Order: sequence, then C-alpha cells, then structure tokens
Amino acid sequence: MRARTDPTFSEFLLRVGNGDEPTIRDNLILLPEQLTVKHSRDGFPEEPIIQEIFPNMQENAATAKYVTERAILASRNDHVNKLNDKLIAMFPGESKIFNSFDSAEDDTNNYYQEEYLNTLTPNGLPPHRLELKENAPIMLLRNLDPSNGLCNGTRMICRGFSQNVLQAEISSGHSATNHVFLPRIQLSPPENEGYPFKFIRKQFPVRLCFAMTINKAQGQTIQNVGLYLPQHVFSHGQLYVALSRGISMSTTKVLVLTEQPKHQNGTYTKNIVYKEVLGTITPYTYMAILARIINYLQIMHTNNITLLQISGLEDTPMQT
Repeated sequence: MRARTDPTFSEFLLRVGNGDEPTIRDNLILLPEQLTVKHSRDGFPEEPIIQEIFPNMQENAATAKYVTERAILASRNDHVNKLNDKLIAMFPGESKIFNSFDSAEDDTNNYYQEEYLNTLTPNGLPPHRLELKENAPIMLLRNLDPSNGLCNGTRMICRGFSQNVLQAEISSGHSATNHVFLPRIQLSPPENEGYPFKFIRKQFPVRLCFAMTINKAQGQTIQNVGLYLPQHVFSHGQLYVALSRGISMSTTKVLVLTEQPKHQNGTYTKNIVYKEVLGTITPYTYMAILARIINYLQIMHTNNITLLQISGLEDTPMQT
C-alpha cells in the first residue's frame, strides 16, 4: 500500500475500501479534517484545490519533479477538462493551439459538417482544440510502443512542438526520462459510443494531465494528489481508488462542493461500496490478489505481451 508510512491514513483507506467507515444517511462518511480543503466563496470554486496541489506554480513550472508529482482527480470528464483549462491558463509560457482534422468515414453526401464534428469529444480521444505549453504535463491516450514505455495512460512532460510533431519526456515507469517524438495520428472511438457514423479525428494522441479522471489514475502513485468533488462519486470503490493514489494524509487533499448534511459538523462525502461484491474476502486476501494482478500487468508491460499469451490461448513465448 502506498500509504504504509502513514498508519492513520492507511487504516482509514482500508475502512473506506471495505465499506467499514461509519456512515450517516445516503452513504455519507465524515472525512478527516486534515484531508479537507475549505471552499472559498471568493474567486472560482476550483481555486482552493489548485492552490493546495500546485502552489508557487510560476516559480516551479520548469522543474520536472514539481510537475510530475502532482495531479488533481475528478470523477467526470467535464470537471477534468475545466480544471485542465484553468491550469494551462495559469501555467507560465507561450501556448500553442493544435486543432484536429475531423471527418466521418464514407460520408459522401457531407451530412456531418466538420464544425459539428469538432464539437465531439468521445471517451479516450484527445480534444479538437488541444492547448499546450512547454513543460506542461500530458498523458498518452494510445498504446504506441509499450516495450519502450509508450502505453495508454503514460504520463509525460511536453518539451517542445512543431505543427505535426510533439517532443515529450516520459515521466513515469521504467522508461522515465526518455525523450520521444509523437506524430498526429488518426483516432476513432469504440463502436459502442453510439454514433451513426465512423468518427475519425487526426490529432496528437495526448491530453493535458494537470487533472485526470479517477479511473485514468488507477495504478498510479501521486505524491501530491487532490480530489475535486463538485458532485459525489457514482460507482463502487471510486472514492477509495481516488484517495489511495496518495501516500499520506498530509499530501492528499479533498475539496467537496456538494451540499452538506444539516446539523452535522465537518465535511461529508458519499462512499459507494457494494459489500456483496467484496463477499467474504478479507483485506489481506484482497491485497494479495491485487499484488498478483499487478505482478501480471508488470510482466505484460515489460515483455509487451497480451492477455491471450498469459492465458495460453496464443502461442507466443514470454521473454525472460
């Protein structure tokens, strides 16, 4: 567990993950005061969590360690986009806007105008309007070269750009500090997005990652992590996943903007845990299973192999 150096935080995380933290109505739990950031009525609502996680940004923006050890998590993409827009505007340096080239495949009658396609941002795709600055944190959205660290979810630092190529430095994993060049590529959303046409976007396969969704942060350790909750979490274990990205209570902060219960002191937020999903698995068994899964994922990542190869359904030998 990342929080092993902070026993109080570690025990709190286990209670949250197992659904054992005391609740009041609607599965609301009381957050420890040390975790919470007070909402300011002055300025914009996100300001307190931004100042808490990214203090003195102007002075430290060029420092790789400062940029890569911080992130704000949110449950929804629209909240993440709002935070990233605020932070890139605050980040020092000259910005460059990269607009995508969007099309609908086989649309011979031109039913779907490009102006309309530009407004779409399906899950897993970069935005039409991508604003970047040198030294800003970015995240890769596709598996381009897993054996060299270019995987979906890899965090990087933007080191330079031209019209059709980005220069980036990998900031996490076994390929950290490696410099790579990323071209614009054609990207399409999964078929289950529900569009009546095949949507194609040609854009750099990255997005800003000052902030990211809780789901996208799974498996990562973030030294200074903030949790932005203008709405409650909405799925099983989501609060646990978000809080457990941090390493201690002093470097993990939560800003809750939801309406608080009357006649109660402190800050409350919803913790959704379906205990029937957990069954009779003890925390120790759960951690052992999780460690085994992580071990398999590391083997797959290091050797660039697939789940089919792990399960023996595909006959490709594992590298040693």
